[in-house]
Amino acid sequence: MKLHQSLELKSVNDLKQQRALIPTADRSTRKDDIIAAIERHLLSADLGPLWERLSQLEVDAVAEAVHNWDGRFDATRFQAR
Repeated sequence: MKLHQSLELKSVNDLKQQRALIPTADRSTRKDDIIAAIERHLLSADLGPLWERLSQLEVDAVAEAVHNWDGRFDATRFQAR
């Protein structure tokens, strides 16, 4: 699943919460605009500062999703590890 497809599945409220985590002046309320702001940041920005804010558990969860064939986070498999 691509980033855009994944973001499309989220509610506007969830997207607004995610947008609040990135440094952007965009405050639009349209879903497409919020998705575009998140995509711009994630696909073109230096993610170092964002990555550094993650806890070790969150880093491990990202690693689990990245190494899963379909790119999805499997909570059951993650807990088993």
